[in-house]
Amino acid sequence: MVLRDQRFDALFDKGDRVEVSPESARIMIQLADWISANNGMGLIIDYGADWTQGDTFRGIKSHRFANPLCSPGSMDLTADVDFSYLRFAAKDRAKCYGPIEQGSFLHSMGIQARLQQLLKSTADDKVQKDLVECYRRLTDVHSMGRVYKVLAVLPSSSTGAPVPFAQPTAVDPGNPTATDST
Repeated sequence: MVLRDQRFDALFDKGDRVEVSPESARIMIQLADWISANNGMGLIIDYGADWTQGDTFRGIKSHRFANPLCSPGSMDLTADVDFSYLRFAAKDRAKCYGPIEQGSFLHSMGIQARLQQLLKSTADDKVQKDLVECYRRLTDVHSMGRVYKVLAVLPSSSTGAPVPFAQPTAVDPGNPTATDST
């Protein structure tokens, strides 16, 4: 199993508190095997980091953080994803690219052009304002744009990185309707 790898011995000392999800490794191995066997592709999008962390386990109740050990069954439980752990689980089974920040990924995939199309499709000022606000929430570095990450999983036989992972995209975060010049 992934937890028995020597890299963990080098990363942590006795007494260190870290969060590890063996079930995540098992699922990632199955996903990597399926993707390689079927020439598929997968995207894993979630909040987290590209290293093993501790103390990210938390409860959310009524849209507020709460002690995850209080009121069992009455709140959502969550923890940050360790993308390095997922990549490690998939090694020798599939190729992984990233993670990259969600904002960069969405800009590389053309979110600005899509926003421009949607803005042109309506004259309603409230709808336009809502569209821009949603765009900002998804892409802004102070919101989901930096917190959420995207990891691509491709067959082990694939060549070349997917477009969003190949090169960075220049974006003017202050002007979501500006055309990307890169």
